[in-house]
Amino acid sequence: MSEPMSRDTRSTVLLAALPPLLFGLAVSLLVLSYAPLSQLVWNGATPLPAFQRQPTWPVLGLALLLGLALAAGALWGLLRRLPRWSHTWTTTALVGVSFLLMILGDDREYVVSPAADVAIALGLFLLLVALAAVAARRSWSEAALLGMGFCAAFALAVNFTSTAGPMLRVDVALWSAPAGLAFALLFVAFQRGSRPVPWLALLGTAVLALSLIGQYTLLVRAALGPPYDLNFLRVLLAITLLGLVSPPALSWLLGWRTQPQAS
Repeated sequence: MSEPMSRDTRSTVLLAALPPLLFGLAVSLLVLSYAPLSQLVWNGATPLPAFQRQPTWPVLGLALLLGLALAAGALWGLLRRLPRWSHTWTTTALVGVSFLLMILGDDREYVVSPAADVAIALGLFLLLVALAAVAARRSWSEAALLGMGFCAAFALAVNFTSTAGPMLRVDVALWSAPAGLAFALLFVAFQRGSRPVPWLALLGTAVLALSLIGQYTLLVRAALGPPYDLNFLRVLLAITLLGLVSPPALSWLLGWRTQPQAS
């Protein structure tokens, strides 16, 4: 059994678990701002006329507020020299920025300019690599927590794209909120559970993320029909798994491996 949590430890654990919950809620609220529940089709595609040309501003505002909270938390973590809890905030914020750029670039050739878009993407990737290197240098458990943060955020972002044509599965995208809660509980288990609970939490994060990716791929396949190129699925799965396992693997290679245990 792990030792009872002190107030500081409990708050730190919960703080590290918040990002997937906030991100999942933000995604679901973003969906609802354009597709009200009254117009929603469950277990099927929501017709295009149900989507509002103008969003429901209070709902959209709340989604944006959650996004700003994630960005503020990540910035605060950077200013505090990346304490343990900040790893999930920084990775979720980076995925969120990429997610926002994807939305802004929808139906456009580029967001700013071809060269600027490449520079932004490269900068985000290098920042992610740098964050992973810092966590990996410190300990295996911090690196694993960072990988879990990226894996969860990426899967939630992919789940949102179920609303795109020709799928139009608003009902599926709304599962981002409960999925975010599930990720948050797995993050708590990873930090506070006694062995083998942290390992099971790591595995559970992978299973849940891959399930969301797999569900999205099945929706695309059903909407587009055969022949369907599986390379897209392979790319999504590779990003998900590499994002999860690369940081702790790097920590192990650097010789700073520590067994996952209670903080």
